[in-house]
Amino acid sequence: MDEHGGTAVETVLSADYCDPISEAKKNAYRLLSKALAKKSTDVPTDRPIPAGVTYLGQMMAHDLILTVPSGKKSRPFDNLVTRPLMLDSLYGLGPAAVPHLYARAADRGFRTRFCENKVPAEATGTKFSPDVYRNQIMTDQIFQDAAILADRRNDSHTTIAQITAVWLRFHNRVMEELGLEPSKTIDRQVQFLVAQSIVRATWHQVLRNDVLKFVLDDEIMTAEDSRQSAKQKLTPRSPSGGARIALRALHSLPLPAYQFNFDTTFRLRLEDMIKIGSERSDRAPDEAWRINWSLFFDLEGERSAVNRTLYEPKFTNALLAGDGSNLFLADLARSLKIRQSFVNRSIVGELRNSFEANLFSFVSKMFDGVTVDEGSTEKEDAIKHFRDEGLPLQLLILQEAQTDAYGKHLGKFGSLLLAPWLVQSLVWAERQNALTEKQHALVKRNFKEVLTFIGQYEERTE
Repeated sequence: MDEHGGTAVETVLSADYCDPISEAKKNAYRLLSKALAKKSTDVPTDRPIPAGVTYLGQMMAHDLILTVPSGKKSRPFDNLVTRPLMLDSLYGLGPAAVPHLYARAADRGFRTRFCENKVPAEATGTKFSPDVYRNQIMTDQIFQDAAILADRRNDSHTTIAQITAVWLRFHNRVMEELGLEPSKTIDRQVQFLVAQSIVRATWHQVLRNDVLKFVLDDEIMTAEDSRQSAKQKLTPRSPSGGARIALRALHSLPLPAYQFNFDTTFRLRLEDMIKIGSERSDRAPDEAWRINWSLFFDLEGERSAVNRTLYEPKFTNALLAGDGSNLFLADLARSLKIRQSFVNRSIVGELRNSFEANLFSFVSKMFDGVTVDEGSTEKEDAIKHFRDEGLPLQLLILQEAQTDAYGKHLGKFGSLLLAPWLVQSLVWAERQNALTEKQHALVKRNFKEVLTFIGQYEERTE
């Protein structure tokens, strides 16, 4: 049993997770999986990152990248996101193009507000319905609740669905705050665009104030921000392979279990949440899964969140798939290797080379704690495989974050891989979304203020 009351499970890489694959590679990654799982028993108590940041980061990733196979060897994937960080994953192409996302307005049928879940407030025990809007569909003779969203990835599990619902309600609340009830359709269109710009500007500030400080090294973030801001013209670009891997490090942060709401004995295991989410042509969250955001964000002040995490490879055995395979380890095995990161700046190459040597030492020490059959050369074979083929870039990024940044954010190498693409995307999006001084008064500055503004965060005395 682990500290959360869940069963400790040894992580094993699924034998058929990737085909074709050599036996040497399978064995090497299974051993790495066992080593990381064994290391996971030592869980630090001082975790610096509020767990909710992980899911804001996941929503950010959905707003940055949607890859599809390109069929080209030189560039195996294309990114379908052409307007990064403009909340297209929330708005789609707007009410005219995707009207089913928006509620029909009373005046001339023009749609300006998102549909909201129709669960009565008295049924939830709060002033709001915590879930995204759903529509019942028939699947295999069973009624299931399908989420009505521009990007279905934002319904992949309970937490991201409810964070998405926050932003949908925030847009509707901004529409109310504008206080306009014009009779002409064109005025309603303008009103929608103003509200959309205010929500986007708030989203950008939340990324700056709440998310990026837990993603990038501060010195590198500041330097890259100055460099991108000085450019007169910016064009969105596709991420490099190394940047994609660095961004995926955020997916390694979820905890094995979470405390939800106000019952201190209730724990929601991550694998249960993912299982429900992956079948989520499904149903609204159970009462116990409706999130008390003060447990996920520091709403009461410094370090008030109960659920906290950090960048560290030892947590990777939390990401268990239903078949017992380790999602992170499968991701590692598919990942770019360190020598494939194709970095041009000499400082990045130096960081990579020096840390790679240390990482081999780290992996070798982990293997020392894994029991193998007497006379087996499994450990030696695994080390040889990783020396020949290269260690996963994602493992280096996480280990560097743990060693050099104490798990608070990515280290310098990971930050240098990710910052040019991520910061350029943010600066570009901010320029596309300029507001008037009057409109800017409605922009909230962090996620706590967003929650307060929509009336979702409530003080509880019990």
